[in-house]
Amino acid sequence: MPRFAHLQLYQVHIADGFSSDCDDIVHRCMQLKTLDFQEFSKIWKAMNFDLLYQGRSSSAEIAELSEEMIQ
Repeated sequence: MPRFAHLQLYQVHIADGFSSDCDDIVHRCMQLKTLDFQEFSKIWKAMNFDLLYQGRSSSAEIAELSEEMIQ
């Protein structure tokens, strides 16, 4: 019997949580009386969307993340 046979495997996608983050940013924008680019940018930065590709080490990883996000 393999040493780790008792462990369960889980499938993890690198874009996990992105959909709920998108829902959250839309909800925050909807709470404003008026929405312009400046206000949207404040929310975007507050939620760290500007760091979306930060730390991605290869173009393949960026491509995989981008593909998962649009599915």
